[in-house]
Amino acid sequence: MKKLAFILIAAALFFSINLSASTTENTAAEEMTCVWDSWFKYPQHNAKIAEGKHVYVRVDPKQKHHIASMELFINGRFIRKENNYPYEWAKQGGSGDPVLRNLRPGTYKLKVKIQDRCGRYNEKYCVFYVIGRNQHPLPSQCEWDSWFKSPKENATYPSGKDVYVRVEPKNRHHIEHMELYINGRFIRKESSYPFEWAKQGTRGDEYLRNMKPGSYKLKVRFKDKCGQYHEKYCVFHVKGHHPNPQPSRCEWESWYKHPKNGASYPAGKDLYVRVEPKNQHHIEYMELYVNGKFVRKENTYPYEWAKGSGSADHYLRNMKSGTYKLTVRIKDKCGKLNEKHCVIYVKGHQNPGHCQWDAWFKYPRNNGTYKYGSDVYVRVDAKNYQSIAHMELYVNGKFVRKENSYPYEWCKGQGNGDGYLRKLKRGTYKLKIKIKDKCGQYREKYCTFYVR
Repeated sequence: MKKLAFILIAAALFFSINLSASTTENTAAEEMTCVWDSWFKYPQHNAKIAEGKHVYVRVDPKQKHHIASMELFINGRFIRKENNYPYEWAKQGGSGDPVLRNLRPGTYKLKVKIQDRCGRYNEKYCVFYVIGRNQHPLPSQCEWDSWFKSPKENATYPSGKDVYVRVEPKNRHHIEHMELYINGRFIRKESSYPFEWAKQGTRGDEYLRNMKPGSYKLKVRFKDKCGQYHEKYCVFHVKGHHPNPQPSRCEWESWYKHPKNGASYPAGKDLYVRVEPKNQHHIEYMELYVNGKFVRKENTYPYEWAKGSGSADHYLRNMKSGTYKLTVRIKDKCGKLNEKHCVIYVKGHQNPGHCQWDAWFKYPRNNGTYKYGSDVYVRVDAKNYQSIAHMELYVNGKFVRKENSYPYEWCKGQGNGDGYLRKLKRGTYKLKIKIKDKCGQYREKYCTFYVR
């Protein structure tokens, strides 16, 4: 009986040892059989993509259950790590992965670094090209040759005329830009076809306006899309003399049609200025100054500044509170300089003691609780949002984003933006909102929430 018991114990021990060895061998076998192989589903290798497009990237694995994570790089720059299938970046409808959005022309190399569940790292690559709106030719294919369509070589003009200039390229799609010079003075760069200056009915290009007698040499310097620079020349002549009025007959007298002297305006507005002359034909030009700062010279009637929308005449745009002295310096065609002045006032939106800066977290609620992996939408409401200049949000001291306009919200909807508020891990999160009001003061509000 003892002998039988000994045999049974020995058999059990042998079976246990072999089972353990078999398990170890199977585990090792599983580690050896991690299938990491993956490929770029989007974009295709050597794909050509139009300038300004977003590039959606997706990497498909042969065995998604064997993948721990994927990290994407573009031209060596880290974009983002993806821990879950599908492994995709710059997905349509989102705003995350900005490095893959609105791409400029060039060659781009994608690298995906793949970690499998056996702990190994592997890499895959993909090259794609972003092509400009007009395909950049090879250096040997650039058709750079161009010529002056207007004026003609050795053309003659009467004194006082504007000289329209147009340069015609053999192949406009191969031209990057053109720069025009007259007697060595830079006029303006033209970046798109037609390449023309001092066009009738337009302003600017003053060196080509109201021409005085003399000989003029035009030079156009153009850059082709192969990166090479070239030059062409044209000479023309201006004859005769410009019949200025006699000094005793110059009517230079002018006045501000807009604004009126002593007028008041709200802060943040643009200030349109127009000066009306008694006799526009006796005026050579007008120069406008604001508090001594030169704005711009106007050579032709009507004499106006900051007309309509835009960013030109920036000293007259988005005016801040204060007192402003306008000076227009008028040169008449008798050669005399004269000045006219006007004072206006810009009033602030708020007095420093009346800014309603108070604000509160509408979402999330203070001491609220969220599930692991949640995105947390944040919205801050203000008592009077017209008094708010901007709000900055921080999560546990990390800056998220500045919001300049109402509604003040972060992590709205789907996407990858405001990443510090997405797919949150367990922990305590402290939100800080830094508020700047339009009186120039900074305030702060706080909110705490938990992820369980």
